[in-house]
Amino acid sequence: MFIDGRNIMYGRKLTETSLTLQYVAPGWERLLKEYRIGWALYPTDAPIVAALKRIGWKPVYSDSTATVLVRP
Repeated sequence: MFIDGRNIMYGRKLTETSLTLQYVAPGWERLLKEYRIGWALYPTDAPIVAALKRIGWKPVYSDSTATVLVRP
C-alpha cells in the first residue's frame, strides 16, 4: 500500500507525493519508478487513470466508481 486516503497518518510529504500522482502533476512518472508502484486503484475519472493507460498500463478492473491498473 502506498497511501490510502488517510492523509493525516502519512504526513505532508507523502500526501503531496500522492496528489502529484493523482493529478498527473510534473514529476508523476518519476514517482512511479521511485516508489516502484506496480498497480493502482483510483476513481475511474481521476486524471491518473487516463495517464497510466496512455503509458501502457493495463486496466484489470473498471466500473463507474473505480479502476484498477497494473504496470506492464
